[in-house]
Amino acid sequence: VCATAKIAKKVQATYKTVTGAPIPVVSRMTGLPEVQVITGLPKENRFSIKATPQIVKDLWKSIDAWGRDTKVRLVFTMGGDHVLDFPSKIPQTQVDLDDGWIDIYADDGKGVHGHLWLDTIKTIHVAEIAGTDDVNTRTISLYGADGKLIMGIYPSITTKAFDQAAIDGFEKTRAIIAAMPQICS
Repeated sequence: VCATAKIAKKVQATYKTVTGAPIPVVSRMTGLPEVQVITGLPKENRFSIKATPQIVKDLWKSIDAWGRDTKVRLVFTMGGDHVLDFPSKIPQTQVDLDDGWIDIYADDGKGVHGHLWLDTIKTIHVAEIAGTDDVNTRTISLYGADGKLIMGIYPSITTKAFDQAAIDGFEKTRAIIAAMPQICS
């Protein structure tokens, strides 16, 4: 999961040429797994934790608190290769049946519907990447055991319009993740 010093150097050199690029873009450019790109960022720009089903549930409650009308971008990959980017409102947790997943629906059920299988999410990473036009790229990314992205929540991406409520919520969720035991030093 954690980038070596050599990989971190490669990631950071790439970011000098593509300021603020989302994690999947730099992953494709470098040929590195996304999880190693995010852990290759400078330590002060990212936090990485091991996930458990309860941690995922608790963190999603924090994301719910950003507000149901808060606009973000949701990023998914298929097999770690094809990147799908959806402008969306924050998917809100539905009734938790404690059946191994949480259901999340955006825009009161008119937007993205999802089911997060809790035991497949192995690590959670939060990062802020220096961007352009005073807009940083911010992400909370969920990864599987294979290091491939399950879902990324992007409150802001450099050069794109963003919702200030997403940035405010991100800061609160980042503080929660930063206070937890870190897996990559």
